[in-house]
Amino acid sequence: MIIRINQLTNFGNYRQFQWGNNAPFTKCNLIYGWNYSGKTTLSRLFQILADPADLADWQGCQFEIELQGGTKLTESHLANPPRLLVTTHKLKRSQIDSEKSAAKEGGNKKILRRELLSNQ
Repeated sequence: MIIRINQLTNFGNYRQFQWGNNAPFTKCNLIYGWNYSGKTTLSRLFQILADPADLADWQGCQFEIELQGGTKLTESHLANPPRLLVTTHKLKRSQIDSEKSAAKEGGNKKILRRELLSNQ
């Protein structure tokens, strides 16, 4: 489980973020804020943990993410990342669009919806 993002540098609108005295993450977390405040950027950071190949899109970034138990993941050390479910409005929209497309092609909408929801 992710406890905190100790440091995040040159990643989207995060130039030199330090966690400071913020409360640690818990098992389930809701991230909200003003437009352009960095919510989607954080979801992209978490997506890198789920799929390290995405790091190629973020040349020059640096991060340190602390896991429960003290393990630290960095941009150069992503061994054994935690299993994550990253969901955003854009992801939900693409799933809905996929569902609509399948329905137009004669696919069984109820089965597709059940499959999309079970993959979350």
